[in-house]
Amino acid sequence: HLVAEPPPSRKGQRALKHSLPRDLRSVMARDLPSNIQLGAGTLLIRGGDAMDIVRSLHLIAQAFQNDLDTMQSLLDPPVPQPHVDDEEIRSMFERLRADEAAHAETIP
Repeated sequence: HLVAEPPPSRKGQRALKHSLPRDLRSVMARDLPSNIQLGAGTLLIRGGDAMDIVRSLHLIAQAFQNDLDTMQSLLDPPVPQPHVDDEEIRSMFERLRADEAAHAETIP
């Protein structure tokens, strides 16, 4: 759980003002530039300076807004597949066949 303290006074400091150009407001996951890499549980941003990274963060936020399902599928770790022993599957099908045969005998 993240707990943040109030930000320090900003008197005399410049404010961060950034807006996406109109043509980037419809950005989708497939449109993100190569300096942004998405992987299972990983987000990597490379930038020349802090403002370059801020612009990339803004693009990522917009891509989440426009293309949430794709962004989640790229960032969510894959669902682990359960390991099932072949013998276990064979045994299950044998029991199923036996149950079906027993059930078929009871039907008039």
